[in-house]
Amino acid sequence: MTASAPGSSPLLRLAASPGAPRLAAAALLGRIAMGMIPLALILTVTADAGSYGAAGAVTGAYALGVAVGGPVRGRLGDRIGVRPVLLGTGCAHTAALAAFAAASQAGLTQAAPVVALLIGLSLPPTGPAMRVIWDRTLGDEELRRTAQALESVALDIGLLAGPLAVAMLAVVAPPAAALLAAAALTVASSLGVAAAARAVRTRPASTARDALGALRPVRLRRALAVSIFAIGSLFPVEIAVVAFTREHGDPGSAGVLLGAYSMASLLAGLLWATRR
Repeated sequence: MTASAPGSSPLLRLAASPGAPRLAAAALLGRIAMGMIPLALILTVTADAGSYGAAGAVTGAYALGVAVGGPVRGRLGDRIGVRPVLLGTGCAHTAALAAFAAASQAGLTQAAPVVALLIGLSLPPTGPAMRVIWDRTLGDEELRRTAQALESVALDIGLLAGPLAVAMLAVVAPPAAALLAAAALTVASSLGVAAAARAVRTRPASTARDALGALRPVRLRRALAVSIFAIGSLFPVEIAVVAFTREHGDPGSAGVLLGAYSMASLLAGLLWATRR
């Protein structure tokens, strides 16, 4: 993946790089799927069990799976390569989403937290994979910085579009249908990003043993602690929005409100970027 037209804008040069637009589009599908899952889980559980406590338990299990599985997926990516991890987690994640939808249809609400944990554990590492692919396939440092900056924008777009997609599906289908739609997007995203990852060589694993590993810098550990609390606050907000809209007789607006919430985050990020 090489750049062209050295004198043009970095964004235009990135768009002109062979395969870059297709790769970015595939990754965006994965971000949209990720943005759909929390709200789809909440709507499905509240429709089945009628309990926001049950919805909290399910989203908590999902968040725990994401947190625990992240480092494991990262280690596997370093050892065996990005492509096998993307394909493996893509298959497992799709199966877990389909299993949750099937359990909902069968009325097996007691299994919901366990399946939600599996959904989180198997979440494909689209973001980390994209950063690795951009870093190792773009030869120009300016292009790499542009591509990495676009990754944060793509994440916010996914968090914006995901809830909106769930809201639109909820008008014409049961909540569990959004989980199946997220599964379909996951398949397309995993295959698309994995195809680009063929060009990425696995770096030899380090023989040095360190209990902390990448967490050795104190500042990184502090940033991780802050991010855990920040991310952990998102799921209660989603449950509160769903409860609020249901109480006021308009549950379909939950996705719109959460989309507006994500839009504010996107605008704040862009504003911060322009002030740096």
